[in-house]
Amino acid sequence: MVAEIIDARAQYIKNRGMNDRYYIDMIVNYLKQFKSGTKADFITLLRDKLPDVLDDKQKIAKVKNLLSSMSRHGVIEHAGGNKRTGAWVLAKRETHEKH
Repeated sequence: MVAEIIDARAQYIKNRGMNDRYYIDMIVNYLKQFKSGTKADFITLLRDKLPDVLDDKQKIAKVKNLLSSMSRHGVIEHAGGNKRTGAWVLAKRETHEKH
């Protein structure tokens, strides 16, 4: 009985997912460590962290939306290539510390 309750609570959290701040922090930490990353890198990084209720297409869209938002807020910038296959880097400005 207790195990079922704990499993149900854990599944609830997995289905709910984390807030966007958690995902943004993971992307920023990745870029601090590796200096650049592609959308595919971030999809791989976040795929198992995103809510289980999202299918792969929705998870890809979520990562795309996160990258767009981070770019608009000056956290990251595109470093070349097209936005689908090119690399992202931390923005040269220090605004990423504020978001």
